[in-house]
Amino acid sequence: MAILDHHVLLNSFNDDYMNENVELLEAFNKYHCLRKASSQTVTKAKKILGSIPASFEEWLNYCDGGVLFDTVMLSTEEYDKELDLDFETYDEYNSAEAKEGMALPQGYSVFAIRSYGDPICFNCAANDGKVYLWNRETAVFEDIWDTFEDWLTDEIDAAVQLIGDGDLKPLGIKLGYK
Repeated sequence: MAILDHHVLLNSFNDDYMNENVELLEAFNKYHCLRKASSQTVTKAKKILGSIPASFEEWLNYCDGGVLFDTVMLSTEEYDKELDLDFETYDEYNSAEAKEGMALPQGYSVFAIRSYGDPICFNCAANDGKVYLWNRETAVFEDIWDTFEDWLTDEIDAAVQLIGDGDLKPLGIKLGYK
């Protein structure tokens, strides 16, 4: 499938807010590994997740998961032949067994996982467009963002801080890759 092309992504959004995020993703390219989407990414993701926010659906037209700094964005496929890498999938984290193991309330669908295991999800039952961080240990929502764009901005800002502090290192897959 290949690695996400930042130039294609940058030319795809008519939103200054998202374009700033894409520019930062490009600037810190060696610290993340986002996958390019296929023509089936949106259809496959919606089949598993259900109703998703329009902004996330737009994102899925270009990105099919991967490593977003220290967060894993889930993918529709567990293996990428071109990259020769395994990826975490929507199926894996949205099964009834997985949701029960996380004690995730009904109606929520997971689209990303923090490095320490807490799921990031949408309330697909309410279809409110918000992003929720579920704390698996306390069984409460720890953070809530109004939109996918807000969540993405916070993820990037936190990563830039970690990089500046020397706490986030480049990914091996991206070393030597443009």
